[in-house]
Amino acid sequence: MHAEPFDKLTAEAAYLFRHALVREGAYNLQLPGERARLHGLALDLIEALYGGGPAPLMMDDLEDTSLTPHPTDNVAEELALHARLAQADVPPEAAGRYRERELAYLSRAAEFAQAQNRCDAAITAYTRLLEYPGLPRHCAIRALRLQGHLQQQLGRHEQGIACIDRAESLLRPGDNPLQRTLLQMTRANLLLRVGRTQQAHDVYETTVEVFREAGLQKDLGVALTNLGTTLFMLGRRAEAESTYSRALEIHRARNDRRMAGLTLTNRGIVRRGLADTAGSEADLLEAIDMHRSAGNRWFEGLAVGELAALRMERSRFDEAEQLFRQAIEITRETGNSVYAAVFRGNLANNFMLRGRFAEAERLYRETLQQHRQLRALRSVGITLTNLAEAVRQQGREDEGYELMAQALPIHREVGNREFEGLTIGNQAIYHREKGNFKEADRLYDESLMILTATGNRQHYAIHAGGRAKLWARMGRTADALRLARESAQILDSLNDVVNVKEIRDLIFELERQPAPEE
Repeated sequence: MHAEPFDKLTAEAAYLFRHALVREGAYNLQLPGERARLHGLALDLIEALYGGGPAPLMMDDLEDTSLTPHPTDNVAEELALHARLAQADVPPEAAGRYRERELAYLSRAAEFAQAQNRCDAAITAYTRLLEYPGLPRHCAIRALRLQGHLQQQLGRHEQGIACIDRAESLLRPGDNPLQRTLLQMTRANLLLRVGRTQQAHDVYETTVEVFREAGLQKDLGVALTNLGTTLFMLGRRAEAESTYSRALEIHRARNDRRMAGLTLTNRGIVRRGLADTAGSEADLLEAIDMHRSAGNRWFEGLAVGELAALRMERSRFDEAEQLFRQAIEITRETGNSVYAAVFRGNLANNFMLRGRFAEAERLYRETLQQHRQLRALRSVGITLTNLAEAVRQQGREDEGYELMAQALPIHREVGNREFEGLTIGNQAIYHREKGNFKEADRLYDESLMILTATGNRQHYAIHAGGRAKLWARMGRTADALRLARESAQILDSLNDVVNVKEIRDLIFELERQPAPEE
């Protein structure tokens, strides 16, 4: 901060400066006991202006309950400060009442910020809560667990894991075992974001059974939603869809619109991959309506971005670009840096499909840097595969192949079978164009087996069409024609007009100039 020369000081600035000094001087002139009395009076007056104090929060460390809104939530931090300062030089009984009110408002300030998806503000509020003298241990465990979750949302995975480590250090042998289960589930969320998908999946399977036996419906629904995500990431799409549907039943029964909207978004993604475009669109549109009606901008951004991906896959590129840009704006606005990077990568995909390869490459490289900074290993691998294709399309085949070679071990490490199969198929294209037909055929075989297992019909069809081109060049005309027709049929069913055109051109050539089998 710098001081303005007196000849440049505005009247408004001078007044504020003097007013602050006067206020501070007047405050310091009061005896400590009088200051405490004034803070207590301010606490009572502000509460009265906002309709009285709220009911106490249930700071249970087990099943979370949604915050019931209260008018004082907007000034909870200020009320907590007044309650703390009112404790000086008052009888112990009065100080105890003020301490209870301080704890209540510290808790509400943290919960309120989290409910609004103001992650940094919520983390700060939980930090202040954790600094509260004599905070009950179960409240500290819960606050640390929620801090870990918030750090995950912001892509700060190491800080999140540190919160869970600290919370687990507070556990005692006689504590309810559900405490550890909840902490393990939050740790699994963090592991999932750093690419340890199978490990996260195994934890979620365990937590589902624990919560079911304990009758904790909210946590059971959350665990099922998370389990569905790992199943999707492991390429088990049909299982993911059914798991999301089970979770959605629980969220709807509890009228938990926040989790229902998130689960609908996730199920919409899975249904898109299963070629159920109508079901996918219905899920995503319902999710967007839920999030908008609840004012939940964080999850609205996710659903808008996924709807953009659906529009892109249906070749509605201009509409998709507009939606991607909207999703990027919302995710930036809400501090969701992880998905802001993801949707920038998806916008680059949109450029790829429109033949704007140089623009796509630039955006992929920017996105790759963001994912590396966030240590989002799964997204790093995906972006490397996509960047490799953008580079290859511009005639730099060897550079593209090197990028694929970097991506492949990452896909295998994080268990991303879908992109493993896609990347191997792209390597097959490289060898096909280099004339290494035997190696290309081997790679196509491996790629198509993986893509069949993951259920990604679009990527399967694209690489099946690529293998048909290879077989045509190898003189296997009948096999090439059969595979090209299968590819075209799938791509037609997916309304993939971009990729199907190339396959139909191949079919036309094969039908017009059939060659005998060798």
